[in-house]
Amino acid sequence: MENRRERRDHGDFGIRCTVTTNGLTHYGAGTAGTAGIPTIDTFGAWKVGNTSFGFQGSLAPANLTAYLGVSSFPASIPILGITLLADPATMLPFTALTDPAGVWQLSVAIPPNPLLAGGHFYAQVFCLDPGAPQGSRRPTASTS
Repeated sequence: MENRRERRDHGDFGIRCTVTTNGLTHYGAGTAGTAGIPTIDTFGAWKVGNTSFGFQGSLAPANLTAYLGVSSFPASIPILGITLLADPATMLPFTALTDPAGVWQLSVAIPPNPLLAGGHFYAQVFCLDPGAPQGSRRPTASTS
């Protein structure tokens, strides 16, 4: 079981966790937007085959789309005023709608593949937000 805390000073925020644990690690610092500094977390157990696992967040812009990317490798790529912390070459894209309070939730089942046990995964969410630098917010969820 790995549970490691990392801090980065490039204005991004994330969570990191190993599949088969119930823990995660946040890293970086979110960028404030219209509703404040956004959050990102997970729900459900980090277990292979868990169909009740997912990502969730708050303080995003109301009634808009949250764009989530999940990758098997981390990154540190400055682009358009943000730092991409999940590898775009291996990223799987997802979207979720925010509610009137700026809360979003996305169920993403962990496949029943035993090769995923102990695997590391990284994720980052982006929201278009005119109140944030360059019009975007990017809490980062690193799930390893």
